[in-house]
Amino acid sequence: MTEIEITKASEVKVREIEWLWYPYIPFGKITVVQGDAGDGKSTFVLNLAAMLSRGQPMPFTDGTGQPPINIIYQSSEDDADDTIVPRFISAGGDPERLLFISEKERYLSFSDERLIQAVRQTGARLVVLAPSPLTSGRKRVSTPPTRCGGSSAPLLRLPGNSGAPSSSSIT
Repeated sequence: MTEIEITKASEVKVREIEWLWYPYIPFGKITVVQGDAGDGKSTFVLNLAAMLSRGQPMPFTDGTGQPPINIIYQSSEDDADDTIVPRFISAGGDPERLLFISEKERYLSFSDERLIQAVRQTGARLVVLAPSPLTSGRKRVSTPPTRCGGSSAPLLRLPGNSGAPSSSSIT
């Protein structure tokens, strides 16, 4: 029988949470935006991304913004050219800061090492992964099942996890 590793609370090094948007979206954690189709989840996230790309203050805060950040946005439902980028620009976003990982050769999944590489290469502080209805429990046959599916552990393994990007999943 394999021995289970047990950690006492007294052995845990406590650290403060760094916030992208206090108290809603912490850095280095996964935030899920969930709702029914047509509820405006993508519009909500694109509006937040637009504000963050310009360093604007977030809603319900003291009015001070942060420096502008880069955002990686991957969607298996909406296309960049006719939906994502027009909505982002309409919301006032800086198009130089909204980034997409190419899926020409293979689809991206949550556990894909290209996410880590892209975060390191671009310094992105927010990663948005909008899974297809197929991977989020709704029936859809046009999107391959590997796209945006699986574990998000690679994002959380970034060095020290301090300053790691926030990871949002829209379902």
